Amino acid sequence: MIRPFTLAALVVGLAGCQLLLAADRTQCSSDADCTARAGAGVVCRGEVCVAAAVTSEARDAAADDTTSPWGCLASPPARPVEDRSQQLTVRQRFVVYSLNDCVHNRGVPGAELKLCSQRDITCGSPVETAFTDCDGYVTFKAAYRGFEGYAIVTPPAPVSVDGGAPKWTGTVSQCFKDLAAREAAEGRSGDRCAIALDGNAEPVVPLPDDFVPGILSIVPPPAVSDAPDLVITEALAPHLFSSGTLRSLLGVVGKPFDPTAGHLGGLTLDCLGKPTPGVAISVAGALGPNSQVYYTDSQALPNVNQGATAERGETGYLNLDPGPGGLNVISVTATRQATGERIGVYAALIRSGYITYLEMPPLRN
Repeated sequence: MIRPFTLAALVVGLAGCQLLLAADRTQCSSDADCTARAGAGVVCRGEVCVAAAVTSEARDAAADDTTSPWGCLASPPARPVEDRSQQLTVRQRFVVYSLNDCVHNRGVPGAELKLCSQRDITCGSPVETAFTDCDGYVTFKAAYRGFEGYAIVTPPAPVSVDGGAPKWTGTVSQCFKDLAAREAAEGRSGDRCAIALDGNAEPVVPLPDDFVPGILSIVPPPAVSDAPDLVITEALAPHLFSSGTLRSLLGVVGKPFDPTAGHLGGLTLDCLGKPTPGVAISVAGALGPNSQVYYTDSQALPNVNQGATAERGETGYLNLDPGPGGLNVISVTATRQATGERIGVYAALIRSGYITYLEMPPLRN
């Protein structure tokens, strides 16, 4: 078992200093915008609010290049100072990863997310519980400036009613009925990937019924609130896997399915918060005999011979060892393959039977 103090100490040690917002969280056009939203000590770099550098020299160096994808590596911005009195809104979105293109990138409604402090490794006392809406969006309102933690993701699943065939819950079913009506109004009900309804007007297999539960790492710690109507593109949304897709992916990379293993799905980001090619990752701890690093290609298929991310910025590890207690913490290092520059080191919680989702922006360690 991992003691809570051990995990907390490691996460604090690795959290370091990093971009405060990803590219899908455009917040500013000037330093004044950030000051108005978050107070002194926050500046605008590449339409992203970041903590000001520690010294004036570092600030000047960072200001010299706000358009280069890797301009910030010389002086990555500092992480926000924790302030529990400054409550923030944090918004995220979940979509489907599937080998069936009719399901791929579809929003996941009705998933439960429990927001947890990094010091609560079992999430015994969630900070907040929220659910994804019809488009897969979830909004947390109990986070605070500099919050460090994660969210436990329990995907929606059909339930049996009176011993009959499993059905989706009313909320999920209604989401897809509404989508079917919208597609019909737009003249798209005949499209190959349109939502199909049965004779009782119930959606027919709108989602996989065997999603793998997940852990969403809150990286980087928030500094300002997300807009309540923030639009998150599919490329930047965590992708939920079905167990069937996970087995297929393991088959593609030539590894067996291990129901006790944990898995990592990562997204590498540049200084502008955009998915980036040419980044390699490695992990310390949790490697087992069947562990396998992968990078997706332009078709989002895993490739074990690629050696670095393609333009989608997607990477990860399959079949990680969660340890005898079923819970482990690993460190993940991201490096620019072309130059050998370290982008950052990140802490990730690995749990038996779960997929951990981790964004990896430039990070000062």
